Amino acid sequence: MKCLIALCASALVSSAFASYDLMYMPDASGDKIHRFDPVNRSYLGAINCYSNTSYVAVSPNGTRVGGFAGQVYEYDPGTGTPMNTVPVGLNRGLSYIDNGTLRYSVLGTITKGTLAGVQTSFSAGINLTVARILDLPNGNIFALSTTLTNDMVAGLYTPAGALIGSLLTVHTAANLAANAAVGSITLGNNNLTTEPIFYTYRTNLNQVRLGRIGLNPAYTNMTIQAGLNLSGYSTANAATEHNIVHGHDGMSWIVGADATTPSLTRITGFRPLTSANVTLMTGYTTNAFSVPTTESWSGGNVVAPEPSSILGIGLAALALMRRKK
Repeated sequence: MKCLIALCASALVSSAFASYDLMYMPDASGDKIHRFDPVNRSYLGAINCYSNTSYVAVSPNGTRVGGFAGQVYEYDPGTGTPMNTVPVGLNRGLSYIDNGTLRYSVLGTITKGTLAGVQTSFSAGINLTVARILDLPNGNIFALSTTLTNDMVAGLYTPAGALIGSLLTVHTAANLAANAAVGSITLGNNNLTTEPIFYTYRTNLNQVRLGRIGLNPAYTNMTIQAGLNLSGYSTANAATEHNIVHGHDGMSWIVGADATTPSLTRITGFRPLTSANVTLMTGYTTNAFSVPTTESWSGGNVVAPEPSSILGIGLAALALMRRKK
């Protein structure tokens, strides 16, 4: 407890002087959502959540954390108190469009749902299984999908669901593992001429790779770009996914189970320096929490959390300490 309070106090002080990232990651057991600062490698406690929580997302202003466990449950990020319930039939992918609207994919359909339960949806394509979705800054939607023949394709859609463009040969089935284990996707540095989308997947040689697709600044055109092999991430289970969350100053973080000890979580930061150059940082492992290895999952991240968000974590810990005295 003293350690947690010290970490929270440190976070309160550092938030006044520097921006940093605050991850929210589901636990392998499915009953916790962990808070972790990947820059300072600081564990900031966990939210006790409903059983079998696998997909986690956080609102842009850091005031809501959503976790999917049969339906989406929202929690206060500081105290962990349940706030709202959103009944959805989630398949792959959960994100916040803004501070009060969720985006998720339901059995091949991309759906938008508000906290009031109002839902609109559109088909992501004929005979496609949506793997992952990403909301773009101008409101357009990017989706990675697989066909009936297990080829991986990409599509760009307007907010209303009209198809803008597609890539029909992102990866052929022959070059993918039987379970491609596509992780969550993120948009890279938005100051580049060609803005890269990043995702992780598994090849037919059981190699974990960082995939990359370039977007023009208007988010209307896509090009396939060279990817990178990732080392140190587990491939022991065919369903093991490794996910990416976007951080501050163009930084992104790859999070997944460690290859040698899957109960450890491996974290690697990277930043695209140019449209054609990606620099991977030296990865590290932490025993602070374990991520899922046998099911699809995703995590969330807040860039430079608002003081109220971090203050909530600190005050909750301080209150608990007072009750123990």
